[in-house]
Amino acid sequence: MKEQHRLYTAGQLAKMYSLKKDTILYYDRIGLFCPEGRAENGYRQYSHSQLTELDAILGMRELGMPIASIRQAITGTDIPSFTALLESERRAVEAKIASLKERSQVLTSMIATIDKACGSPKEVLFFEKRPSCHIVTADIVYEDGMGCEDAWQKAYDHILDKAEQALMPVVGSIIAPEKAIEGRYAKVYATYTRATGETIPAGEYACMYFQGPVDDMSRQYRHFLAVLADMGVRTTGPFYEELSVSTTVTRKSAEYVTLVFIRTAR
Repeated sequence: MKEQHRLYTAGQLAKMYSLKKDTILYYDRIGLFCPEGRAENGYRQYSHSQLTELDAILGMRELGMPIASIRQAITGTDIPSFTALLESERRAVEAKIASLKERSQVLTSMIATIDKACGSPKEVLFFEKRPSCHIVTADIVYEDGMGCEDAWQKAYDHILDKAEQALMPVVGSIIAPEKAIEGRYAKVYATYTRATGETIPAGEYACMYFQGPVDDMSRQYRHFLAVLADMGVRTTGPFYEELSVSTTVTRKSAEYVTLVFIRTAR
């Protein structure tokens, strides 16, 4: 009974709940959790009965509910309104979970791409069945006086305007076989986690990893085309070129790894 009449200062509440005192003061400042009164020295005084309200506020914060929703909950006047608020917050949590799962898949894909690129033999032809892959693309436009690198960067910037960068585990280029040696790329693309209306089609692909600076791609395409010709491999469609290990992984251009692949027609 004596406990029910006890008063607490902001500091005591903070210690009891392992909070910063500033948190209790902030809740008072915004009108979310205010003291029942003040002592003669001006210290805030919270009653024992207010602990239940603080428990509820902290519980909702632990669930990730924003201040505005908590305020609405503790000032609500009926059960249906409170239930509707909880349902709204539940849907928001489900959306966050879906987003985190999607980001986790992207990170898993990026790790696998880097590990495979670093561990695979370089300049050796191999064949791989690849599933269909969602992509977003932007045409590379070679304006007067604009170099290949500037044109590529402009197209890449356009992709960033079209898609969420965080959900693009791989960025690459598309180039026709007859334009490969001269480095006349047609499109920039980024793989994407959702349907976009554009895909790299499923099928068997002739693939080759190359290590080193990207400005050496003409030599690498010559090598790739020569190997395809020597082995009599028939192909269809463009080359896809992906920089699997780039400046986001290493500052040494000699450690860059590029994957080039083209669909086979056999």
